[in-house]
Amino acid sequence: MKKCISFILSLMLLFSFTSCNSGEKSTITSTDTTGETDSTDVANDTQLRNNAPLPSGDTQFRLGDDQTGFIARCDMKVSNGSGDYMFYRGALYYYDYKSETTVPLCNKPDCKHDVDTYGSDCNAAFNESEFYYDKGIAYYDDCIYLLGNGNNKSDDLTSSSSAKTISLFKVSKTGSTREEICTLFDTTDINTIGVFTVHRGYVFWSINADDGTKLYSMSLENKDSKRLVFESNKPAAGINRFMGVGNSLYFAYSYAVDDNYNEWEGGICRYDFETDKIYSLVNSYSCFTVADNRLFYLDSDIAPKTIYTCTLDGKNVKEIAPCPDNSWHIFSDSKYIYLSNSGNDNIASGDYKLFVMTFDGEIVDTINIPKGCEILVGATMQNIYIIDNGLKALDKSQIGVDKKEWRTIYSVKHDSGELVLNE
Repeated sequence: MKKCISFILSLMLLFSFTSCNSGEKSTITSTDTTGETDSTDVANDTQLRNNAPLPSGDTQFRLGDDQTGFIARCDMKVSNGSGDYMFYRGALYYYDYKSETTVPLCNKPDCKHDVDTYGSDCNAAFNESEFYYDKGIAYYDDCIYLLGNGNNKSDDLTSSSSAKTISLFKVSKTGSTREEICTLFDTTDINTIGVFTVHRGYVFWSINADDGTKLYSMSLENKDSKRLVFESNKPAAGINRFMGVGNSLYFAYSYAVDDNYNEWEGGICRYDFETDKIYSLVNSYSCFTVADNRLFYLDSDIAPKTIYTCTLDGKNVKEIAPCPDNSWHIFSDSKYIYLSNSGNDNIASGDYKLFVMTFDGEIVDTINIPKGCEILVGATMQNIYIIDNGLKALDKSQIGVDKKEWRTIYSVKHDSGELVLNE
């Protein structure tokens, strides 16, 4: 159980901080068009302050606009509709759906793609001490966005702790251009960076530090528009995942309710672009997803037992199904919701499964994850990915097919650590 708790806290709750004053409150903070600030205790605010529903079309998934999966530190893949971008050890790769091949994202003639050498001029090289794609990457308006060291970084470029500022970077879809857009914030500890994404022309990032957690936003069209939109200074508070849908950003946060960090509380919230306010939806800090104009989430437990759904205002909560076989990870696309027990301490690696469900909770397929898989790491528009001595993918078109074929995107040699593409 200790292993499971540690894994969940490090991979899904995504924070790195120490205890604060337990007498402090979590607040929903949002500035409306009059300039007045509205702060509400999350624990007491379980309904929307503006009950106007979102237009139904605004919650349908659209490429480069709505995110087809939650954004978390472990999710380092995004899709452009024709293929997936992914990072591995300081390099950016592209997997093409049509050719089913993976290549470094570099179109320089005669480039040797020496991505392991510091200072390489290969377009695919993104040194791990300078770029923080483990915090999340985004594909928006035909460009890839990620965080990296600002232009006033120290001379010691080999140490990530030397970063003095964190900037927003934009990379063209072919990798041919790379631009530092602006400085987002100062830091002396990159571990305080929570999660990052771009949604509908806005940049969002969270900071999880000793004094609590904070969520910031900035318009891509106005670099001076950086602002705080949410904060909680309760003990060990952390924002653990983002999901952009329609005119809203959904996020979950959690905090400790005891000094030993054995008991946790939190909630799922929605930031509405049109009202410029944040609304508390449900009191669960567990994994969630948004699909079919509804919120789907698991009960807040180390071993979730139930899948719940509610409308996008947090109302009409109902149970739709029990969590199958110790599943504790949920994501979705426009057709299904997916649940997995991968990484659960109570399940042997050879017994990991992915359950494919309708929005009404009916299981339509049970996918056996290959033995030896370390963890299921999420999905894009076309593929489901697992880590298995490298990276493997399952095309979603195989859902409902008896025999599944996992494609190796890349493998890693045990002796040298060398990356091997397209085996």
